[in-house]
Amino acid sequence: MIRSGWSLEEFTGKRRKGRRANSSGKGDLWLGVGNTEYTIEAKVTWPTQVSDVTRWKKTVNGKLSKASNQLSALESTYRCGKPAAVCYVVPAIPSGNKKLTNKTFSTAMRQFAKAMTETNAHTEVTACWLNNVMNAPKDLTSKLGKRYVYPGIAVVIRYRDIWKFPA
Repeated sequence: MIRSGWSLEEFTGKRRKGRRANSSGKGDLWLGVGNTEYTIEAKVTWPTQVSDVTRWKKTVNGKLSKASNQLSALESTYRCGKPAAVCYVVPAIPSGNKKLTNKTFSTAMRQFAKAMTETNAHTEVTACWLNNVMNAPKDLTSKLGKRYVYPGIAVVIRYRDIWKFPA
């Protein structure tokens, strides 16, 4: 809990439109900060390369669009404050990838943040990563013999002060 704030994670609500109208669904987060409240729908993506952040951007825009659509489909009883779509970007880079260096990863994260915000004034990106990507957490499970490292994360939020839930 933060000062003058509150949160409720994973709430159950009803959909109001779409092929599953009137069915129950889960919302990700209600959040209150000071006098402002949000209903947040979140998505996640795990890009497996660092050489093409344009692909990251395309995927994230699709995820944010899906989250926005889900927010719009949420029955009014389950809406709180303003809608906000969030996407967590967790690069999962194959271990041993020769292109994964401290410089290439930090450059990719910076380019991604810039690409996401330069064309949409209502998008914010916060990113953090390790100074030494070789010390990144590793996936100890094996998927088809591949192991992945997770050197950082970016959180993308899309909102608008004037964006309201549909009536």
